[in-house]
Amino acid sequence: MNLTKALLAIVALAAAPSHARIGDSFERDVQGKRSLVGHDYQLIMNCVPKEKKNENFDSSGNGRSMFIPCEGKTKIYLYNSDDSSTSCTRDYEILDRDGLDGSAEFCLPDPFPGDATEAVYQIKARVLGKSGKQLTIGLCATIDELDDGKSTFCTLPATLKVPGGSRGKSWDDVSQELLTICAEVDGVQSKYGLFDDDLEDEFWELTNDGVKTAQFRFYAIESGGVTRDGAVCK
Repeated sequence: MNLTKALLAIVALAAAPSHARIGDSFERDVQGKRSLVGHDYQLIMNCVPKEKKNENFDSSGNGRSMFIPCEGKTKIYLYNSDDSSTSCTRDYEILDRDGLDGSAEFCLPDPFPGDATEAVYQIKARVLGKSGKQLTIGLCATIDELDDGKSTFCTLPATLKVPGGSRGKSWDDVSQELLTICAEVDGVQSKYGLFDDDLEDEFWELTNDGVKTAQFRFYAIESGGVTRDGAVCK
């Protein structure tokens, strides 16, 4: 490559839009705010037909993909990677990738660190497969009700459909459905954020209806994130 081409390549690279990736770690500035290191993290869920899970089926390894049934439900249990008491070693990490037995496990950071009421990252998703197939996914958690003891609440799930015709497979913002829960607890409507102190045993409940692959991307944002508004549910 001659000098002119090399300079043009450098200029083009500098001018290209950059998308920060959450990847393996965050750094914090002197005020304790998160600053992003690397590129976007992508979680991939691939469906596996029941008949293909046999004694030779290999579900070992971490990576960025997990297995889900092509038809039916899976619970993806969530762990706060900011909490040193968990088994998480990275900000984003798959602890159990085999969702074919009904559950899988995934680590992700607290979207509402400290006293934040606005999420510091967002999640976008899309599904691939035959036209018309769909997948639903939403956040569930256990909440302690004073009168009735502990109960499990779930948000209204996001419905992701494989588009038909020549339409592109666009990304949908699923932050509201995967990072917050609106629940009526002891007669009061409240909006909770993932990993709030009032929540226990958080998981994403997923129902697949023929989707081959689901992709989820995590983007750090400085503003405009979904909120946990206490008594305000929307």
